[in-house]
Amino acid sequence: IKSEMEQGEGGEGIQVTVLQYLPGRVALDSAVGHKNKLVFIGGLTDGFLVSPYLAPLARQLPALGWSLVQVQLSSFGDAYGTTTLSKDAEELDALIGHLLDFGANKIALAGFSTGCQVAVTYLRVGKHKDKVSTVVLHAPVSDRDYFMLLPGQDAYLKQALDLIAAGKPEELMPRSAHGVPITARRFASLLGRLQEDDLFSEDFTPEELEQQLGHLAKLSGISVYVVFCGKDEYVPWPADVAQKLRERLAKAMGAKEMLVLPEANHYMKQPPD
Repeated sequence: IKSEMEQGEGGEGIQVTVLQYLPGRVALDSAVGHKNKLVFIGGLTDGFLVSPYLAPLARQLPALGWSLVQVQLSSFGDAYGTTTLSKDAEELDALIGHLLDFGANKIALAGFSTGCQVAVTYLRVGKHKDKVSTVVLHAPVSDRDYFMLLPGQDAYLKQALDLIAAGKPEELMPRSAHGVPITARRFASLLGRLQEDDLFSEDFTPEELEQQLGHLAKLSGISVYVVFCGKDEYVPWPADVAQKLRERLAKAMGAKEMLVLPEANHYMKQPPD
């Protein structure tokens, strides 16, 4: 199935091929005939073409022998509250397996925001992780660091942990706890220390960083690139603390290169305040 997509605010459209890689799950391939695939994974609440650079990237990659593949996972859009990173990793495995079955050569991953957590998790547990040659992490931020500064989150986290202890991890949290329907399991994962989603937090010890991210540095044949936004509104730390955190994260992941975009906010859609 071929379709035309438009980047918002008057942006030029792109043509994509719709791939069904699992029942009810699709991916959009910008140049299906090319054998090298850059798989883009968005973050919480994100849909297709979430970042302003995606449409230009999709148009330029074919000249390099690559295509852009945007994936719909169970966490797509507002559905992230009722799924897990592990489920996303399983579905990403299915997509990569599908691409390989249809002749893909090289696979690269590009995670954005919480899509970085998906990519990092995949590279720990994915069946096809050895087929990935490159991973680019753009705007990796700690959901815990951000959400726990909001009023009332300590009490909601206790409620989520109590539900899990009572054997009710899939019970939904109160509407006031979060902006979308969310299970106790996912709420605790986003806000709990050293939980599945908690990979980039500022208070990690060196040993905890190694535990959460060190597997990336140990993977052979893969290059890790990290891109931070210098004025990311989801990073609640002063500039010096934020820079130290970036350096620690990049080192723990064995990054080949770390880039800071000094004036960029999280989505790079408008100048930050």
